[in-house]
Amino acid sequence: MATPLAPEESSTLKRELLDAMQQNGGFAYASAKLIGVPYSTVHYWMHNDPGFMKEYEEIKGRLLDRMEQELIQRAMNNKDRDACLLFYLKTQGKHRGYVERTESTGANGAPLTNEVTFKVAEADVDLVERIKMQAIEEYKAKLIEGKSE
Repeated sequence: MATPLAPEESSTLKRELLDAMQQNGGFAYASAKLIGVPYSTVHYWMHNDPGFMKEYEEIKGRLLDRMEQELIQRAMNNKDRDACLLFYLKTQGKHRGYVERTESTGANGAPLTNEVTFKVAEADVDLVERIKMQAIEEYKAKLIEGKSE
């Protein structure tokens, strides 16, 4: 088992790590490797040192701000969309509204419906009617069975 770091050594390493994260886009694993700290230590700091986590979140927030500024600048200059920039904003900027929505209601907020339509030749209409009647009769029989149990 590794020997715990002295508080002053820990504080120095935390500052070096935060500076490295600021320089390389907030990537914790790469920053830890750069300064020679195991990622497990970084993970521990993130979950047990609120001050460290606050600074890390500020670094990520500043990076997100830069991405937003770049997106707005590109939009104003009519440049093509950049898939990498959009991906970053959709994955890291969800809390700022960069999400794709999926509708889970029908038209005008109505519940979703499942509707199946068949096109049937006139000669087969009688067959379709017989199948429908058979299905109704089977359904009725199941209802009756359920009541008798």
